[in-house]
Amino acid sequence: MAASDAAPPAPRGKPQGTIKTLTGMRGIAAMHVVLFHGCTYFSREQYSIPTLVINASLSVPLFYVLSGFVLTVVANRDGGLTCFYTKRFARLAPVYWLSLLAYMAHPGLLEIFLDGRDGTNHFTYRRWQMALATLLTPLGLQTWVPFVPLWFIWNGPSWSVRTKPFST
Repeated sequence: MAASDAAPPAPRGKPQGTIKTLTGMRGIAAMHVVLFHGCTYFSREQYSIPTLVINASLSVPLFYVLSGFVLTVVANRDGGLTCFYTKRFARLAPVYWLSLLAYMAHPGLLEIFLDGRDGTNHFTYRRWQMALATLLTPLGLQTWVPFVPLWFIWNGPSWSVRTKPFST
């Protein structure tokens, strides 16, 4: 093979595209958690759920570690931390606030909240806890309080996009 038949060298510069293997692993981890929630929602007896499904909590840290790696690669590639955080905020904040407003506007859920209950864990809250959650949750700071039930008063799944000094 002559030197002129060799493929040209790959261009140097910023890598583009996705990391397909990691994206696939993140997808499997996410589906494992979805399967767990579906099974626990429809199953009356937790012991009847297969061990593989019941251990979906192990897929959550896997998903977060892989996502953190991918986000770090993207941040370094696309212009640094300021650009990265600006884009993340623009992507997450509108959906976060819209889901929070939808939750707050739902009459049944609002009635549960005004009753002092959370609607999921059947925990009864004091008025100051409800007021604190109402102030902190729109800012994503509800997990700055080391009282785990407070994290779920408004829009329970929002704990996963929180800023956090405390963890579950």
